[in-house]
Amino acid sequence: MNPVHIVALIARVFALLLFFSTAREIFSAIWVIDDPVHTKDLIALYLTCAASMATSALFWFFPSTIAKRIYAPPEAEVSHKSLQSDELYMLGIILLGFYFIYYAVTDAIYWSSLVFFNSRELIASPIMTIENKAAMLATAVEFCVSLYLILGARRLTSILRGATK
Repeated sequence: MNPVHIVALIARVFALLLFFSTAREIFSAIWVIDDPVHTKDLIALYLTCAASMATSALFWFFPSTIAKRIYAPPEAEVSHKSLQSDELYMLGIILLGFYFIYYAVTDAIYWSSLVFFNSRELIASPIMTIENKAAMLATAVEFCVSLYLILGARRLTSILRGATK
């Protein structure tokens, strides 16, 4: 199994995690459907969930294409040799990136749902406290860092290689 196949496998696992967490969010918000006053306000919530499901489908149906974009092998040929330490570093960084982006996306769905419900006055308690604003900012930073881990894995690998020599 070459590194592109491993990244494709990671993309498929990410698709499953994102699908099930989005399904959980949809079912937890189903209580609003019974309220005829706010039924039309569910559009934003369902658009968010639809975007998450579309992302999940994209990662599920096109894992090889995504893996080749993320992990572009230096040589054109596919080798079946054992993985080098640089490739293992890179795969580990990409795996960490997918791990962190999963939590960032699920937290973003959570925060967008709370902000949506608060803006429609479906929740009595105030949502925009300083702690929640800090948590939203932390989610945005976590998303950016995880994107950098995924897309900048090759650069981080070279930095790690330089630090270990």
